[in-house]
Amino acid sequence: MKAHLLMLSLVYLRNAAFTSGCDELSPLITGPDGVQDDQLSASSDNGKDSLPQHSRFTSESAWGKTLSGSDNDPWLQVTFGESHTIVAIETMGHASYAEYVESYNISYSPDGSAWNWVTSNGIIHTRFSVLNHRIDTADDVNRTLQQQGASSATGKRRVSQFAGNTNHYDPVRNDFDPPIVARSLKIHPVDIYMFCSTRWELYKCLNLDSPKERIRRRSGISFMCITLMMGIS
Repeated sequence: MKAHLLMLSLVYLRNAAFTSGCDELSPLITGPDGVQDDQLSASSDNGKDSLPQHSRFTSESAWGKTLSGSDNDPWLQVTFGESHTIVAIETMGHASYAEYVESYNISYSPDGSAWNWVTSNGIIHTRFSVLNHRIDTADDVNRTLQQQGASSATGKRRVSQFAGNTNHYDPVRNDFDPPIVARSLKIHPVDIYMFCSTRWELYKCLNLDSPKERIRRRSGISFMCITLMMGIS
């Protein structure tokens, strides 16, 4: 029983290490080192107050897709000048109205030429390649994975659906495990309340931005878990 409780505590420690183990979370979209307006783009918008640039946390409105009905696969994208190791995403709804995204998918590109979906266990499935000019939606990917026996019931690969907001004013953060190394990243609204109004922030961890440092910390925690379990048994 004691070994079981200790094991649970150490598993929690491992999972929490990506954020609580950070000396400092650094925002990538807003702030002094944030992106410029032309680095934010979208599948569509609903006018001057719904442009992608209004997706920053400091905005007095939010990004929102067109109301014309022509955008059936809406997305909001940020493109950085270089690749970053992204450890978390945080979202909010409209600054003034009860409009927000309740759930969403994430896709990203490490180099701008191939887009990948974030899946439930960190394994990535390519969604776009400049070589075959084909775009796979999240539903396409899930259908293919299910045909391969990778349904959600088996706990295997499936495009992750992240929990979004329950109101328009409280920020909700999701951590990436493992972190995502990307130059571009898109958020794809799935379920919305009233309208897909989105404000967002992405974070890197200043002391974990090096892949070597990230691997060292993960290995250290795993080693500690194994050592303590051996000592108890």
